[in-house]
Parts: sequence; C-alpha cells; structure tokens
Amino acid sequence: MRLGDGTAESHRRMQAALDAVWPYAEELHRTSDVERRLADAGVAVDPAQVRAEVDAVLDEVLARATLARPAVPHMGPISGKGGRDGMHTEYLGHVLAELQSLARQHPGATW
Repeated sequence: MRLGDGTAESHRRMQAALDAVWPYAEELHRTSDVERRLADAGVAVDPAQVRAEVDAVLDEVLARATLARPAVPHMGPISGKGGRDGMHTEYLGHVLAELQSLARQHPGATW
C-alpha cells in the first residue's frame, strides 16, 4: 500500500509492476488435476472456490493503495497447460538462474 499511495514515482512503478504481472494472476485460480484430487480428498482447497474472497481482498487493497485493477487480458493456458503443469514462459529460466547463483554464493543459507 505504501508504494501505491506513496510518491508519484512509487505509484507509477507499482502500477506498472501490477500491470506486468496481472495477465498471469488468472492461473492462480485455475485448478489443476492434482489440486482437484487433493480437494476431493479434503486435504487442500480448490483455488477456484476462493476466487471471490481473493478478488474482494484485492479490490480493497488496490483501493486503499490508490492502484487500479489492470484492464489487461489474462494469459491463457498453452496447449491446455499452465505453470502447475510445467508450462512456463522463457522468463522462468532467467529467474531460476538468478536464484541458483544466489544459492551458490550462500551455501546452506535459509530464507
């Protein structure tokens, strides 16, 4: 909230970041086969069932942070698959490389 409702520059950057990641947010509510089986067994929650509650909280936080809910289309699955099925964009490779270099620089670190 501080970044959205802070300086003009922090607000601009926070809105730009939100706009950049928003297309991927839909996948958080897409239920995979594994999640469906776990939910049916009473072990986990079906992400689709908490969508309304998550949206309500997000709307409240965005309003308090003076940020706009992005009006950009969501990324659809690729060949019917998403991140939980192992389908990722090329950006994941860059993130993994950075995380691996950090872990190599600090062996045994926890966070």
